[in-house]
Amino acid sequence: MKFKGPLDLAGASPCDNGDRNMDYLFVKLFPYLAVAFAIGLMVGWVSCGRTEK
Repeated sequence: MKFKGPLDLAGASPCDNGDRNMDYLFVKLFPYLAVAFAIGLMVGWVSCGRTEK
């Protein structure tokens, strides 16, 4: 048996289910991304709003 890297010890391949794992990660982190985007919009709206003369 030829040792190719640390993933060989676990019997996994870097290509095994790679696309599905990344899709699941995106779905799992999407609420945090949406909240961060909303906070960024609010901060931008307040800081770049009209200034009083």
